Amino acid sequence: MLLTEFDEKAYIEGVKKQSYEEGEAIGEARGEARGAEKLARLVVELKKRGRVEDIAKVTDESERERLYREFNI
Repeated sequence: MLLTEFDEKAYIEGVKKQSYEEGEAIGEARGEARGAEKLARLVVELKKRGRVEDIAKVTDESERERLYREFNI
């Protein structure tokens, strides 16, 4: 193969890799945004119900998941 020849296979693999990485980054950003929104809804619910002491508990993953279930979030 000459240096000036186009390597279609390598090009396609490069595009696939770049597309995958971009898609992964978009998915991570969406997941982070949804997680932040979910946490904010939980904190608002706890505050509305006067359960301010439970807000500190959301740093513990298992406690946070329990509270999500309790409030159907």
